[in-house]
Amino acid sequence: MVVQAARDKGPTKADVARVGFTVTKKVGNAVTRNRIKRRLRAVVQEVIPTHAARGWDFVLIGRIGTVDRDFSELKADLRQAIGKVGAAATEEKRSR
Repeated sequence: MVVQAARDKGPTKADVARVGFTVTKKVGNAVTRNRIKRRLRAVVQEVIPTHAARGWDFVLIGRIGTVDRDFSELKADLRQAIGKVGAAATEEKRSR
């Protein structure tokens, strides 16, 4: 998976992290693409609320390896990507 992120700097800054998904036709047929998107949505539901700071926009780009990758590894990959782009939540938010 590839993660792109941008901070929302507009006058009406969002108080949540927003997420979008994309998977190209190069990855496979519709069944495969939809399975990848479902897996990415499930990972986001578990990781973003506790690990991402508010006011960030994320785009997750599914790759062919996403279909077979272990779910716990996908979660670890997303946590690492959030940290690399500087969008990690503070320790206070994680402990809630």
